[in-house]
Amino acid sequence: LTHSDFALVVIETDEGITGYGEVSSALYYYRLGPSHAYDINAYLGAPLIGQDPLTIPALVERMDQVLRGGRQAKSGVEMALWDIAGKAAGLPVYRLLGGKARSAVPLNWTVGFCEPEQAASEAARYVERHGMRSIRLKIGRTGDVDARSCAAVRKRLGPNFTIRVDANEYYTSSKAAIQAIR
Repeated sequence: LTHSDFALVVIETDEGITGYGEVSSALYYYRLGPSHAYDINAYLGAPLIGQDPLTIPALVERMDQVLRGGRQAKSGVEMALWDIAGKAAGLPVYRLLGGKARSAVPLNWTVGFCEPEQAASEAARYVERHGMRSIRLKIGRTGDVDARSCAAVRKRLGPNFTIRVDANEYYTSSKAAIQAIR
């Protein structure tokens, strides 16, 4: 492993319980990296000091009061708080959240903006390596490029494979969006 696209959040309680959370630092999507560490250290850390780490809803509300936005930073802190709660109770977090909902979670891979043939190759590679049953294809450049990307991925993966498209609100009408993916 040469690098990570995630930042680790570590919270230690007065009782010596350490909770871990993580924050994505994927630069193409979130407001990231050092800004998360700044948000946590400058805004979110101090209001949590001396508070009961098991009062998670109250602490989440407090984080919302002191920092508008910063969802990713807040989620990393909340994950660490849930980790603390699970360790304090001697239970896995899923039990604290109401129990096991399913025995497996289907995986999905996102293919970013790239040329149509590259999108098809990347999609096929991840399906083959990881057994993905669906992919999300980023679109939203031009109708022509989007249509060619959709067609290339469809041709490579076959007519029954699930392809979800994500245009990030690029298209201004549903008609234009539908036209791009047909």
